[in-house]
Amino acid sequence: VWWLVAAIMGASCLYAYHSTKIALPLLLILIIWLVGYRRFLNRQTLLAVVVGGILITPLVYDMVFADGLTRASTLITNKPYPLTTKLVTIALNWQKQLSVDALFFGWTDSLRHGTGKYGLLYLLDVVPLVWLAVRSITHQWFGRKYSLKHAKLLFFWLCWVVIGLLPAVLSEQSPHPNRAFLALPGFIGLIALGWDDLLQFFQIKQAVFLIGIVYILLLRGFIQYYFSTYA
Repeated sequence: VWWLVAAIMGASCLYAYHSTKIALPLLLILIIWLVGYRRFLNRQTLLAVVVGGILITPLVYDMVFADGLTRASTLITNKPYPLTTKLVTIALNWQKQLSVDALFFGWTDSLRHGTGKYGLLYLLDVVPLVWLAVRSITHQWFGRKYSLKHAKLLFFWLCWVVIGLLPAVLSEQSPHPNRAFLALPGFIGLIALGWDDLLQFFQIKQAVFLIGIVYILLLRGFIQYYFSTYA
C-alpha cells in the first residue's frame, strides 16, 4: 500500500511544480543508493513503478511533444554562454542562495517570490545547525557515549538540501525562494537532528517543550507579518 501511495504522491509532485522534475529523480537515486538497490527489487516496487509511469505519461508526452520543457530554457545550462561563464554563474548562485540574507532574511528581487523579511529558516535554527556542524567535526574526540548518532541520516539530509537547492542555483534568477523551497525538508531534517543531538548531549530533553513554544511564537509572528505588512 505504501509503495502505491509513494508512486501516486511522487507523480503528483511532478505535476505540481517544475522544480520537482530536477529534484525528485535525484532524490530517488539518492534513496536507492543509500538503502541499496537490492531492497527495491521486488513485486511491490515494480507495481509502484508501473503505476507511477502510467500516471506521468501525459506529463512526459507534454515534455516531449508540447511545451512542457519551456521552463527549462531558464536554466543556465541551456543558455548559449561559454562553459566558464556558466560555472562562475552557478558558483555565485550557490553563494547567493546560501547567504545569510537569503536563508534568514528573505532576500529577493521580487515580492512575488518572498516576503523580503522572512527566509526559509528562522534565526533560532542557527543553534541546531551550528551545533550539528561542530559535532560533525569533533564527534570523534568523544567516547562512544557522546558520539554523533545517525551519521547516515545526517548525510541524507545534507544531500537533500543540495538537491533541493539545485533548481534555484541552476536558474539565472538567484536567490529564488520559490525554486529553493524543495530544500526545506532537508533543512528541517538537519534542524531536528541538531536539536535532538544537542538535548541528548546535555541531557535536557525536557527543553523540547520550551523550544516548541518558541517556534510557535515565531510562526505566529510570521503569520501576523504575512497578512498585515506583507499584504
